[in-house]
Amino acid sequence: MHCFARPTCLTILLAAGACGGTTTDSIVDPPPPPPPPPQVAAASVKIQAVADTLRQMQTVQLAVTALNASGQAITNASLSWTSLDERVATVDAKGVIVPRKPGSTRIVVRSGTASDTTRVSVKLHWLDIVLSRAIIGACGIAGDSTAYCWGNADLVGAQTPPARPIEVPGGRAFRTITVAGTTACALTGAGEAFCWGTNANGELGNGETASSVSATPMPVKSNGIRFTQIASDLGWVCGLSTTGVVYCWGANGYGQQGVTTPAKILTPTVVPGVPRATKVSVGYATGCAVIVDGRVFCWGSDIWGQLGRGTLGGVASGGSILSDFTFKDVAMHLNGGCAASTSGGVYCWGVQGGAVSASTPQLYPNTLDFASIVIGDSNRCGQTPSGTKCWGDNSLGQLGIGDATPGIGPQLIPNTTSFVKLTAGSNAACALTTSGAAYCWGSNAQGQLGDGTTTTRKSPTKVLDPAS
Repeated sequence: MHCFARPTCLTILLAAGACGGTTTDSIVDPPPPPPPPPQVAAASVKIQAVADTLRQMQTVQLAVTALNASGQAITNASLSWTSLDERVATVDAKGVIVPRKPGSTRIVVRSGTASDTTRVSVKLHWLDIVLSRAIIGACGIAGDSTAYCWGNADLVGAQTPPARPIEVPGGRAFRTITVAGTTACALTGAGEAFCWGTNANGELGNGETASSVSATPMPVKSNGIRFTQIASDLGWVCGLSTTGVVYCWGANGYGQQGVTTPAKILTPTVVPGVPRATKVSVGYATGCAVIVDGRVFCWGSDIWGQLGRGTLGGVASGGSILSDFTFKDVAMHLNGGCAASTSGGVYCWGVQGGAVSASTPQLYPNTLDFASIVIGDSNRCGQTPSGTKCWGDNSLGQLGIGDATPGIGPQLIPNTTSFVKLTAGSNAACALTTSGAAYCWGSNAQGQLGDGTTTTRKSPTKVLDPAS
């Protein structure tokens, strides 16, 4: 004899003995939790102590002590939050502050007729910073993706060069930026390119040339091409597409775009012969790219040996591989270049320090620990595990070592292990820290260091927030 206990919807029959009898156990849903007590107005509210200075991208939730009329703490107080300037920071229904733009605001909490306020200041968190090539100026991208420029009036539509960051008009959101001369270009998060400033050579990439200045970013006519990186030098711009293809536009009087004609290329055009790449850098009339196998490929003018192929003079319209070394970073400027090797050491070629040093890459002494390299008009800098090191001219404090004493070889700037991104330009250099602060040093004739002055700085000096 076989017996089976078969469950029904909410009841299970359990056999007792040889099916002699059954017992019934019911599966009952647990009772719902009691509803929360209704919210009530507090007699008094007090915002707990909170750091009054936040950086962009640094959110914080405020806590509140609420008391009833008897002075007892209550947890069910009805609270509403308000920011008196939502351009600076917003606050949600739970008291979470989201910093927006630099400045100050007050956050107010209310419960019935009771209220309390706290002051919050927002400081810039930099995502990117770059010094201009050839002509003085600097730009950066803040934590809210807003572009700022300083040290050059044309880049922000000002009458005089601002000595601290000024927001670029147009309200565009960007993630990276490049500046050369009086033209800036930036990429959006989606990889769209925008340029502004002067357009005498078609460097705005909009299919036109103009003697006037556009202070508002204009879309580059890229026919849907998206870029992961953008680089520029005086009069021309190059972008690296999401597929690793190098496109350039602007001046081409020296064959810097890989062809000998026309003299100006007004929209992004593929540089012929360049293999698929992972990074691009350009100098005055020469471009180089780290290609997918780690080698460096260069094209354009070779007047001063800046192609690094052992020759001087002419234009390499098809380009060539720099050497059989593999590199993790490359930087071009004016008539020379340097690259950081994957095996250690910085190799340089072309014009270095005002004279042709080599027409093929040569290992620069004491650079085996360099992870990156940037080149300015008169200085070179790289990041190492022990901090930032620079070499070259130091007459204006370009080396950042605290004085103007000439140095032989890379000089360590003290207390710079937190620097993570470097840039160099007209007798100056800048860096971002791991916390998103920006520091600059060197020449400051037009306020390009962004510290609110035109005083030369021989040590890293913090870039100021925009004026409130």
